[in-house]
Amino acid sequence: MADASDGNALIELERILDNIPDALPKMKQLDYLEKELRFYTSQLRDSIRGLKRDMTYTITHFCGNTKKRCHETMIEHSVLYIDTSTCLHLDEVPNTTVYVEAMEMIIKKRYNLIPKRALVRFNTIRDKIEEQMKHVGPPLKRNIATGHATFDDHALSIRNMIDAMISDIHLNTLRSAKTFDDVYEKFGADRRTINIICLTLIFIIIVILLTALVCGVGGYSRTHPGPSGFCSKGMAASCLLIAIILMFCVFSFIAMVGLFYFMIGLVTYEGACAPTTQAEKNELFRQLDAVIDMNRYLKPETEGDRFVMPPLHMSEAVRSCHANESIFQLLRANNIYDVNDLANVKLLPDEAESVPIFTEDLSNLDILTKEEKIQINEVRNSNLSSYHSLLYDSNMCLRLLNIDLEFLANDVLHEWATNKAVLKEDGRAFSYLHKYSALAYHKSFFLPVQRGMKKALKVVKEIDSLILYLNHDFSNSIQVLLEAIINAENFIKKRGAEYINNLGQNLTSAINEQVEEYLEMVITEANYKVGLCQPLAYIYYEGVYFVCSRLVDPINGFWLGILLCALLLLPALFVCHRLMCLYLKIYPAATAAAVGPIAGGCPICTGAPYVPHVPPRCGLEHDPDCQCAPCKVKGKGRKKSKRGRSRGGDAPEDAAPRQPVAEMTVVSEAPAPSKHKRD
Repeated sequence: MADASDGNALIELERILDNIPDALPKMKQLDYLEKELRFYTSQLRDSIRGLKRDMTYTITHFCGNTKKRCHETMIEHSVLYIDTSTCLHLDEVPNTTVYVEAMEMIIKKRYNLIPKRALVRFNTIRDKIEEQMKHVGPPLKRNIATGHATFDDHALSIRNMIDAMISDIHLNTLRSAKTFDDVYEKFGADRRTINIICLTLIFIIIVILLTALVCGVGGYSRTHPGPSGFCSKGMAASCLLIAIILMFCVFSFIAMVGLFYFMIGLVTYEGACAPTTQAEKNELFRQLDAVIDMNRYLKPETEGDRFVMPPLHMSEAVRSCHANESIFQLLRANNIYDVNDLANVKLLPDEAESVPIFTEDLSNLDILTKEEKIQINEVRNSNLSSYHSLLYDSNMCLRLLNIDLEFLANDVLHEWATNKAVLKEDGRAFSYLHKYSALAYHKSFFLPVQRGMKKALKVVKEIDSLILYLNHDFSNSIQVLLEAIINAENFIKKRGAEYINNLGQNLTSAINEQVEEYLEMVITEANYKVGLCQPLAYIYYEGVYFVCSRLVDPINGFWLGILLCALLLLPALFVCHRLMCLYLKIYPAATAAAVGPIAGGCPICTGAPYVPHVPPRCGLEHDPDCQCAPCKVKGKGRKKSKRGRSRGGDAPEDAAPRQPVAEMTVVSEAPAPSKHKRD
């Protein structure tokens, strides 16, 4: 009723009249400051005018030959206009003593009791409204209590659903963790030992190969058969032989270990790591995905009604979290619960229940009597009526002079007093006097006036907050409030009964509007701010990252490295064999070069051409290379000598003695084909 009829103006009027005693000391302080400022500004104004007169006289009579420069200095610093600031004139500032007397009169006549008596009369309307609302309140409270129970049921249902989902997710997480624990216990306990064995074997092979490579590159070559020295090519060949034997032995073991961990790593990766990025394409993940069956936690509305809910997979929850959605959007997407259905809940009926009609006559109710209205007008028309802080703000300003006195004294007048080119000697003496006079005026008059104005402007702002309404002056503030109170009185007299009757009827629709706004707020908060899946997704991804980084990735990295090493052993075998043959090759010295290559050696290792073995044909007289006794007996030498004489003349009978057979068997070059027809 107070809002509809502007009855709140009574409270504002009571505030203003009650604050008059608190504003009176501040007004007295303002009165003192105003009188003090009038004195100091008049003194400052007269002093500045005298200083300007003396400076003008000094410049005029003692400038000497630099009159132009002196005149330019006077014009540049506006010395002639130093006393023309409006802030030095407080003629327009109101007389604060009048305001103090008006406040004392208001306090003395106790005008502050007028709005208090009016509020007591206005409260009778409030009592009548409360009596009428007693007929409307119980049905509304009953409907609100019913709606409260409905919302409690919805909240309990949502809580159970969320708890069921979280519990099921937790149980499936425990099962998954137990599965990975089993994997670690069965295959991870001995992994360190197997890793050490494999790496040790590979390291041994690498060390042997590096030793062979160093000896083969930097060692000396073989020049004769037999054992080789330290760090020679023969030693390199021996190391390569040992490496080849180890490769044959280790290859199968490493390949078996790598293939075993390949299967374990593939299964664990497909079950834990791949679902986060390839869940839709991963068949194994679709089989191992955690299933949340809401049918176990939802009760049917009737005996014959059964909910048929599709299973809610953990992967779907993860996708919702990807989009930074809430759990309510997840429930709605899976047709489990739609929080938007709360908008259809009706707490109150559209039409209010019938209540008794208010028939009491309010036309004789007066908020303010005629005598009180006259007294309020006396307050409005008192000497305080014109008060407003603007009367002080517009006439008190801090820019009192057009030039700062300290600058004038320390710069302008000091230059005049010290520069011989500006003034004559007597003029410089007068300039010293003007300088000290300006500094004295600044300290004695300028600074007190400036401080007083700042304090006065602060006090008038405090008074405005106490006795003014909506930044009107005092008279207009009282007039606006008085008109609002009269309008409220007329509204109650003419439309008060109708308003009270409509208030009961409109209360239901007003509460319905409040409930709808509340439901919209609940739906908005639930969809966008409450129950966000991001923390759940963070926990899920952190768990997956932990499993992948601590268990799956080391397994996959191990088998990848092991299998790659095993595959590299195969070409290493051929390279080692080739290098071994190269290192076993004998490079004979110059004296033994004519003997020929070693018989029986590997053609590839020794570098000799391949010659098929021809057995000696003993018993034939024409075979010159026969070492058998029958051949020697038959006169092999005579025939050869005869053959030699027939071809090239006489030859000594004793041919050059044959070289004795060396300790190593030398394979001779292939014999030239015989010229005999029999051959």
